[in-house]
Formats: sequence, structure tokens, C-alpha cells
Amino acid sequence: MVIFHTSYHLDSYKYVSLDFYTPNFWFYFPRFIVFLFLLCVGLALGLTHLPSPNSKKFIKRQVTLGISALGISIATYYAYPLQWVYFGTLHCIFFASIFGFLFLRQHRLLLVLTFAIFLLSQITSLDVFPIKRIFSHPSLDYIPLLPWIVVTFLGITLSQLRLVQNFLKKDSSYLTFLEFLGQHSLFIYLIHHGIILGVLWLYTHII
Repeated sequence: MVIFHTSYHLDSYKYVSLDFYTPNFWFYFPRFIVFLFLLCVGLALGLTHLPSPNSKKFIKRQVTLGISALGISIATYYAYPLQWVYFGTLHCIFFASIFGFLFLRQHRLLLVLTFAIFLLSQITSLDVFPIKRIFSHPSLDYIPLLPWIVVTFLGITLSQLRLVQNFLKKDSSYLTFLEFLGQHSLFIYLIHHGIILGVLWLYTHII
């Protein structure tokens, strides 16, 4: 994520020339990042709330996530009024988490929904979330709940595999580092844009 956004802003400042709109590495890279985000959301839901869901902990997390998503919309509305984010990555994670939490213990139904949504996404457009119809402008970040929610469902399913659980029980320095990043992922997500833009602005206008 940090690598992609650094590259994106370097392109914006004309330090490099990258094509983000035709099928190539830079087109698929951000989509792969979103896939990893939503997969980790599902993994975290399963590992944290199964077999006994903790509603209080989940609600606290959702409040923080919801406020952060709203903050992204407000900040981009003032910074990029013609492209502000009305349903981006955090918004999608917020709603995918709700549905994932509701279906946590419905393992068979979760598998059926995962397969059905994936199959339908291959034969038709599932971007039926009405919010896109309300706004006519393109969003800097638009991640529709359908079909992306299928990745969160997949993560919940994978979280219960012994392979995943045994991997997380390993004691190693790189897992400790990944755990640190995971515990502060939202904070990193919220501040990294400002840091990148600040450094580029200083380099462009002062250095």
C-alpha cells in the first residue's frame, strides 16, 4: 500500500511516468492490495471471534473504523472536491466486517455465499450498491461491497484451517514485526498519505 501510494504520488509530481489505467502491473497492483486487505479482515474476524464472538470488542472496532472512513470522505472532499472518496477501501471494510461478523458461525452458508458471489461476478456486474448512482463524479478510491465481500468471506473460512493457525503460533522475528504492523494498520493507513505528500512537497518546493 505504501509502495503503491508513493509511486502514485511520484507520478502526480511528474518524477516518474506510470500508467494506472490500462491492464498492466500498476493497474493490478492496487487491486491485489485490496484483496490482501479484505482477506486479512476475514482472517482477523475468524481468529478473533470464533468460536465465541465478542460483540463488545467488535462494536468498538467498528466505531473506530466508521469514524476513520468518514474522515477519509471529509478530507478528500476538501482536498479533491471532484474526486472525493464516498465508498473506498475503509468503507468497504466497514460493511464487509458487519456481514462477516453476522455470518461467522454459518460456515456452510458462508461457503455457499462465497461461491455464489464469485460465480455471479464472473458473468455479470455485481456493483449494485446504490451509492454510486447518487454521485456522478469518479472517486479516487472506489471498492464496491459486491463482489469484494467474497474475499472477506474467504478469509473467515481460511482462518479456521489448521495450517493458518499453526503458522501464526510460530515464534519468529518477522511474525512479531507483522503482528506490530497488523496492530497499527489503521493508523498507518490514515497517516501514510500525509507523510508521503509532505516529503514530496518539501523536496519539490524547498530542497
